[in-house]
Parts: sequence; C-alpha cells; structure tokens
Amino acid sequence: MAKFFFSYKRVALNYSIVMKIPVLHLKDGDHQFAGKLIAKDAEAERYPFPITVEVQVNRSGAMLGCNVSIETTARYNCDRCVEPYESQLSESFHQILQVGEDLLQTTEEDVINVPNETVVYDFAERVFVELLLSEPLKMIC
Repeated sequence: MAKFFFSYKRVALNYSIVMKIPVLHLKDGDHQFAGKLIAKDAEAERYPFPITVEVQVNRSGAMLGCNVSIETTARYNCDRCVEPYESQLSESFHQILQVGEDLLQTTEEDVINVPNETVVYDFAERVFVELLLSEPLKMIC
C-alpha cells in the first residue's frame, strides 16, 4: 500500500491538509493509497485526532475511479449540556477523474476533468467537505 504525498499548509476553505495521489505516471489497474493526516490551526480543535484516509484507485486508460474512505474522531460541545464529547466520524465517497483533452460531458458532481499534464490530484478539499457533511445536525452527547 502506497503512502500519500502530503504536506501541511494553510489554504482556502479553512483546511490545512494537502493530500495528493499520482495521476500522470499511474499505470492501468488497481492501486491503493493510505495516509494519516493531522489537522492544524482552527481545525485541530474539531479534529484533534489523526484523519485516516484510504483511496482505492482503478485506472482504465484516461479514467480513474477513486473510492475514498475517511475515518476520524471529532470533538464537539453538546448542544444540550454544553459539555465536550467525542464522536467517531466515518465517511466514504466516489470520485471519477477523466484525464485528457477529451472532456467527459456530464452533469454528475463526482466526475472531474483534469488536463493531460496533471502530475498529482489533491483530494484535500473534498475530504474536508465530506467531513463537514458527515457531522451531526444536533451535537448531543
């Protein structure tokens, strides 16, 4: 199982992780990538524990099908008693990367067209969005 190419830096949308998988030199077939990411700055309060991310990539020609699984423990304040508590978060999503000049015409949100010269693809923004969407509406301990 390969490790992610990852580094930490402050970027837009309030996340502090950069998580990349290779695209340009990835051979056809199944590939697995895994990494543990540590949130920094403001996110460290909500996600003080490592964020485990696993990506299974199936490359077939110019199309990469990516199944991404995310697991972490989040820290919240209870809406009822205002006491801090921890909760397990587990989320998964599917992302399709279409590499090349021929743009895949679709209205699906999980299909992203990337140029031929793309060396790596960064999943950080999507991981952060999925974590936010997996949070409960009411934080009750």
